[in-house]
Amino acid sequence: MAPTPEIGNHHVAASDQRHAFDFVIWQNGATHCGQGQDNAEYWAWGQAVLAPAQGTVVAVHDGVADNRPGTETNTAQPAGNHVVVDLGHGEFAALAHFRKGSIRVAKGDVVTSGQVLGLVGNSGNSSEPHIHFHFQDGPRFDPGRSVGIPVRFDDYEADGAPHADGTPSGGQFVSSLGHDTKGG
Repeated sequence: MAPTPEIGNHHVAASDQRHAFDFVIWQNGATHCGQGQDNAEYWAWGQAVLAPAQGTVVAVHDGVADNRPGTETNTAQPAGNHVVVDLGHGEFAALAHFRKGSIRVAKGDVVTSGQVLGLVGNSGNSSEPHIHFHFQDGPRFDPGRSVGIPVRFDDYEADGAPHADGTPSGGQFVSSLGHDTKGG
């Protein structure tokens, strides 16, 4: 029997997030040191979040408190602190779960590929510090308002193998060899 899409990507049920990625940092067999009960114990916490491509910021929300890992999530504000960038051609990059107070861009700003947007946090419907990332066909980070678009990455490594272009699979260990992404 073939696996269901939800096994590879738990976001698939939301039309705007069906091609989404959740990025964490994995070291020493875990995403954190210690017991993982404090955000600061997570390797990703406070790391810079970079713009995936050049575009114009069309939505920013900051001010949502960060969750305590493993004990609470904010389902009332699922994206938490987030940024949406208009990449042109009907493609929008949505990034969510930034650390409260860390977003460094404002609506209307033009950003360049690799520019720091803010810091990894644990806000919204998030159980541990990470960054949620997807492309969609509309400017609002709202399920039912946009449809997810597949993302292709340039210059990345997946499970130790370099790729000039492609899309990583769920559960792969990936790292950037560059900073560009493109829809497709």
